[in-house]
Amino acid sequence: MGKFHLVGFAIVGFFGLVGILGCNPNDQFVRMENEVNDLKVEIYRQRQEMQDLAKKTGQIENIVTAESTEGKKHRADTQESLRQLNEGIQGVRYRLESSTPQRTSSIASRPPAGQSVSPTTPPLALEPDQQLFAIAEKDYNAGKFQSAIESADNLIKHFPDSDNLPDALYIKGRALMATGAFKEAQDSFQKLCNEFPASVLFRQARLSVGRCQLNQGNTLAAISTFEQIVDRWPTSEEARRAAEILQDVKSSR
Repeated sequence: MGKFHLVGFAIVGFFGLVGILGCNPNDQFVRMENEVNDLKVEIYRQRQEMQDLAKKTGQIENIVTAESTEGKKHRADTQESLRQLNEGIQGVRYRLESSTPQRTSSIASRPPAGQSVSPTTPPLALEPDQQLFAIAEKDYNAGKFQSAIESADNLIKHFPDSDNLPDALYIKGRALMATGAFKEAQDSFQKLCNEFPASVLFRQARLSVGRCQLNQGNTLAAISTFEQIVDRWPTSEEARRAAEILQDVKSSR
């Protein structure tokens, strides 16, 4: 009887356990497995979100670093341009002052007794762009062509709205021609023609363009340029010079 009691208790316990877990124990395992899989998916999704956030954070840091670097570079470039401009203006002032005749001493220049001294008008101070053009012109006339080019370039770069810009382009072109840089000289003359068609230097610049073309071996282009000058301004001095050059070119072909 004892064994039967034990078996009975075991059967009762088994069915009680089944009752607690449910009619089908496999359902419980399936649900647990599904829940585990859901947790795995959620963990993977959160891990992906963290990686995306880390990536975006890195991109933002790179952008901020790049903007900071670019800002520093821009400030450095601006400061360097200002430094070069100040140096150029100081050099212009020095050369202008050094080219001015020295004043005689006050004793030597003192008028005789009883003679009145007529008041003199003090010279007007030149603006920085005027100073640059003045030194460019002075250097060109003195045969210092490279210095003339540098002064003209400083004016063109730092004073793009200056009234002296056409003159600076013309002086630069003439100085470049004197050094044999005909392509660069043509570019300077052409820039004058393109941007300042109403300038009094326009016809001279056009004539110089033709000469630069001729010196580079672009004979047909030069002939076309000279013929345009003759047709457009037939009574001008530039037309007379262009006609002379045309005659020489055509007779030598």
